Amino acid sequence: MERLLSEEIVPDVVDSLPTTPTTTLHVEYNDVKIEYGNQVEIRAVEHGPTSVNWNPADPHAFYSICLTDPDAPTRSDPKMRERVHWLVGNIPGDRWEAGETLIAYVPSCPPKASGLHRYTFVLLRQPGRLDFSGEKKVDNSKELWDLRRSFSIRKWAKKWDCEVIGANFYVAEWDLCAQSTRDKLGL
Repeated sequence: MERLLSEEIVPDVVDSLPTTPTTTLHVEYNDVKIEYGNQVEIRAVEHGPTSVNWNPADPHAFYSICLTDPDAPTRSDPKMRERVHWLVGNIPGDRWEAGETLIAYVPSCPPKASGLHRYTFVLLRQPGRLDFSGEKKVDNSKELWDLRRSFSIRKWAKKWDCEVIGANFYVAEWDLCAQSTRDKLGL
């Protein structure tokens, strides 16, 4: 929780996090664990997470998880805050792979010379199973990249009456792998 405050995830991404009970959000990419601000090479997060879980998880509840970059295009000038990289809703219990993908995973791809970006996972508890049928699903196409810009997990949570219950994050900066993703997206 301390790192979420000291690195300003609270308030840049979420207004607050509950203090009790604390929900611990664990995210892994193969052998790389996301640990509240550790620096990660873009290559390690090129594909979606291999493990996501949280404790405590109510097996009868539904959750959403989001990965967002509040530092787009840079932390000092976040005029595109937030760029959403992944959003899954209607997750039963902590079975994240059984959730409904609303925004397909796209890897971290910060611009060159933009410094470190805080890629933030936000875990939300839903009021129940939600009907996302009217929501535009966002895939990895170049045409839909702009729909990922200026996303707000706060507004999304308010719209769907979801409660932020946990978060975790890593930092990453531009490298050749990020440039490769940017080239594929036409950025």
